[in-house]
Amino acid sequence: MKLTIHRGTHEIGGSCVELEASGTRLILDMGMPLSGPKGTPFELPRNRSIEELVAERILPDIPGLYGGPQHGDTALIISHAHQDHYGLAGFVRPEIPVYCSAGTQALLDVSSLFLPRAVKIKGLQVLPKEGPFGLLQFQVTPILVDHSAPDALALVVEADKTRVLYSGDLRAHGRKSGLFRKLLREPPAAIDVLLLEGTTLGRDTPPKYPNEQAVADRIVEVLKGCAKIAVMVCSSQNLDRLVSAYRAATTAGALLVIDPYTAYVLDRLQCISSNIPQHHWPNVRVLWCDPHMKVLKRAGKFGFLKSRECLIAVDDLKLRRGKALVLAKDNRLFPDLATPLLDAGDIEFIWSMWEGYWTDKTRTSFMRQLCEERGITPHFIHTSGHATAKDLQALVEAIKPRYVTPIHTERRERYKALFPHVLSLDDRETKDLSALP
Repeated sequence: MKLTIHRGTHEIGGSCVELEASGTRLILDMGMPLSGPKGTPFELPRNRSIEELVAERILPDIPGLYGGPQHGDTALIISHAHQDHYGLAGFVRPEIPVYCSAGTQALLDVSSLFLPRAVKIKGLQVLPKEGPFGLLQFQVTPILVDHSAPDALALVVEADKTRVLYSGDLRAHGRKSGLFRKLLREPPAAIDVLLLEGTTLGRDTPPKYPNEQAVADRIVEVLKGCAKIAVMVCSSQNLDRLVSAYRAATTAGALLVIDPYTAYVLDRLQCISSNIPQHHWPNVRVLWCDPHMKVLKRAGKFGFLKSRECLIAVDDLKLRRGKALVLAKDNRLFPDLATPLLDAGDIEFIWSMWEGYWTDKTRTSFMRQLCEERGITPHFIHTSGHATAKDLQALVEAIKPRYVTPIHTERRERYKALFPHVLSLDDRETKDLSALP
């Protein structure tokens, strides 16, 4: 089996791995880069041909993947629903099958509905929940892992008597931390190469909130300690954070208020669990939002809202100081939501995303602009979606791979100090794993 990491050996984001065996190819992730060449947020250039995108090293140079003569049978697996792992998959020729978990498929469907520039992937198929199963000349075993994206997968791939474990993105401190502990207790056997993410290896400061429960506990403290309306910016696709918000609001005796987009995300994710909070639960309300409602009506999806009793208007929120936690997005709609509430009385702002998105002045933050204008300092309450160095060491110790290969990291030089038998590759370098000593 041959291994090529097309992107990810020295950057976080844009992950793409190619495995080749017996003339067939299995692609693991087709991610969009996070940053452009000058460190600014990446934007996909418009009006570029496939050839130009490949020449500019935006699309991985994988012959036959986008068009032209096919180079043997090919399949693509998406590990989870973060754009830095699936954002370029829409360029793959439609006859190439694309696989993912049920939760990932649900989130990609929601994104394609609400986001005009979202990736449209044709022929998306759901992976079997358990393996191994045959795919081309490979045996694939999906492993459910703890990550900020629900239903995320690590993947064991075997061919030509060689076994590769692709970690995808994972952690040990989310609401599914038991999956990480299970991986330590029951590690996949005889792994030759572990492609191991190292997102946090450049972050030397211990996290203020070490796990998801600590996040929920701090949100409770904020809610109980103020008589204002709490507005929290977080991702609607971070299911663990949505659950934390729901539990915190319930504990504090507050109403959880979500937008229709978030309500639809939660509705679709019932495919992976019946315990996920829903918009029609007693202490949850959906804030009326015209742009979201229009999207749902055009798509014929408006009926998922159980009744008008679950809806709430901004004017009604003004009467709920100290008794409401409103989830919001840091987008153009944010000032329309926050300004009327600010004018009616103070807001307690919570930033519940990676703090780097707040401090990065190259990124437009509507919440940051509003806070600067009003002289408001938000609460920063967040925990990472990625494993710490200590947890990664525990994982390597449990699996005992022959080699550890860095991916999804900006600090691959730190691997040799943390793990034994490190095999570092460069982007686009091909390694014949069957020939490894």
